Amino acid sequence: MGGTSRSIREATDDDLPAIREILAAHGNDGAIVVADVVGPYLRHLIAHGRARVAVEGDSVVGFGATVDAGASVHLADLFVRADRLGQGIGRPFFGPPALAPLCAVCVARRAAHAGPRRARLVRSS
Repeated sequence: MGGTSRSIREATDDDLPAIREILAAHGNDGAIVVADVVGPYLRHLIAHGRARVAVEGDSVVGFGATVDAGASVHLADLFVRADRLGQGIGRPFFGPPALAPLCAVCVARRAAHAGPRRARLVRSS
């Protein structure tokens, strides 16, 4: 928005509440009924340096993470605050210093469909 500066940085445990709020708005997190699955998953991604957040001012407005599957690195998550969709917040996750440097050579493949946009980052052998 306006003249507000936006950046991508490595996610920290302090970002968990904002990340979970974004995920919940998209139906990917919610009340813990039996056991918390999302919290440990997010903490794992953060602990292994696989998660990034888009920050605007003091607010987290997006979240992205990769999973290293050995032969390839996949984009596991890419979520933007629901009220900020379509404003280009997700695009910088595909370039330095965001998620792309987490793999040797990355190619973004986009598949547009009715739901949220998804992509996969592939590391060439």
